[in-house]
Amino acid sequence: MELNAYEILPGCFPTELGEDVAAVIKALSSLDPATYRYTYHASQQGKTWTIPSTIYHGYNEDHWPHVRRRLPHKYDFPGLSDMQKTILNCILLRHQDTDVVHQALQQILACTEIWMLPFSFPLLGIHHKAVLFDLWEHIVTNMDRYLAFIKENRKLFHIVGQNSGIGHCKRLRQMDIRYQILRELKRRIQPFPKEKDPDYNWP
Repeated sequence: MELNAYEILPGCFPTELGEDVAAVIKALSSLDPATYRYTYHASQQGKTWTIPSTIYHGYNEDHWPHVRRRLPHKYDFPGLSDMQKTILNCILLRHQDTDVVHQALQQILACTEIWMLPFSFPLLGIHHKAVLFDLWEHIVTNMDRYLAFIKENRKLFHIVGQNSGIGHCKRLRQMDIRYQILRELKRRIQPFPKEKDPDYNWP
């Protein structure tokens, strides 16, 4: 079932950003409808967020799953404040088009807000080298924040590791930037306890 993404997004950000989030949603909804199918959960400082895994902008009910491509520059809203543009780009990190995701990530590499991490961290599971290189740059700059986030979201960390499609071939793993990033993060938060669920154990 496809659900309206604009209805869930207000609950994906801290309440004090409510007015800014509403302004961003108003701008986005003037362009396209937006839907989602699945969600994931992320916790921060005792608060749990439910966030759409992928947001499909320009969804056409008669042609699912062939969604209309929305180019990155189409999301330029000059009337938004700097904070609202940051919120917009966080939302676009969940976009179905990885080119849009990449441009959105580049726009917020200087962002240090912790509420960005539930949107950015799952990008480690996608197959897009440019996104991964830029994401690693953001992780290095905000390493303490990411490590704290991982410690609070161990299950999400394992799920991202599984979704990255990392195999058991040593040579291929060494060539995979996702594998290198995930292993480095895992090393930095050792001891990382083994979960009882065998599905949690990726190489």
